[in-house]
Amino acid sequence: TADASLPKAIRMSSSPVLEGEDQPEYTEEPMFSTLDIVLLAALLLAAIWYLMKRNKQDEYTPTTKSYSIQPTTYSAPAPSENSFVKKLKTSGRSLVVFYGSQTGTGEEFAGRLAKEGVRYRMKGMVADPEECDM
Repeated sequence: TADASLPKAIRMSSSPVLEGEDQPEYTEEPMFSTLDIVLLAALLLAAIWYLMKRNKQDEYTPTTKSYSIQPTTYSAPAPSENSFVKKLKTSGRSLVVFYGSQTGTGEEFAGRLAKEGVRYRMKGMVADPEECDM
């Protein structure tokens, strides 16, 4: 080249490419290094081993025992004297209004509601839950 005939100092200042000097060469590196491939292979083998081990355990688990639920018989206790159901049936009423007030306001309001039941063809009755068996 033409730069080879010039003195070294001039060549260095005028030419960006230096002849005879070591230039760093850029090589393409692979996307995955050897360590990456080894780690991925180990992870893949561990996952396969885990899944196979889990499937084998499922094969050897004993079958679950089946239980049958036996129906129970329930006999309702006889209504007591304080039962509001018994009072309803004996008096021929179809509506019960419970009140739970200590001052009497609730009892008065329950009485009004029981009387309103007549509009809907229902005989009403007022009851205190403390005096009735539930």
